[in-house]
Amino acid sequence: MKKILIVFAVVSVFGILCFSDNALAKMRRIKKLRPAVSLKASPESLALQNRVIDAYELPRISDRKELARHLPEHFFVRVSSSYLEMSDEVGGYATLPTRDFILKLGEDFFVIFKRKLKVTSLLRTVEDQQKIVDRGQSIADGFVPESQSSHLAGVAIDISKKPLSPRERRWLAGKLLAYKKAGKIEAIEEMWNNAFHIMVCPNWQAGRCF
Repeated sequence: MKKILIVFAVVSVFGILCFSDNALAKMRRIKKLRPAVSLKASPESLALQNRVIDAYELPRISDRKELARHLPEHFFVRVSSSYLEMSDEVGGYATLPTRDFILKLGEDFFVIFKRKLKVTSLLRTVEDQQKIVDRGQSIADGFVPESQSSHLAGVAIDISKKPLSPRERRWLAGKLLAYKKAGKIEAIEEMWNNAFHIMVCPNWQAGRCF
């Protein structure tokens, strides 16, 4: 009887260990299957940006006359910094939270690399966006509400990857991923445009919206 109990105990322990190993392996597989936060572009990312813009009831600017009407209200502000190289074709305007975000990101980059980030686009009008779509430099054609560019609301930033070294690109991608995981921004890496596209949450300093 004693021998039977010993054998039963050994088999039970072995079974528990096997079950534990199988359970752990299964959990690892599930973890691998979970979608990771990445900077890959997708229609879902563009639709998400538009949902946030609509939720905050932000205006989308059709032309420069409409932009001029918003400037006296200080809804849009000009972006200027000694830490940024500006090459925006609409004059470097953005919403105040977006400006604050890019100023901080540019300063953080400059402190480490002693170089300026190159900002290639901020606010765009519908007219400007259509020209970019026609050149094949954007998938945000606006044919349906979900495919409108977040640049139209002044909450988006494009940062050129061309001047960046591999180390600088890795740092910037890691920084954007951290902000994205925290729900502060929606960011993608635009391979066709050789740039990082960032939409800034209007409430990024106090909370999250992604």
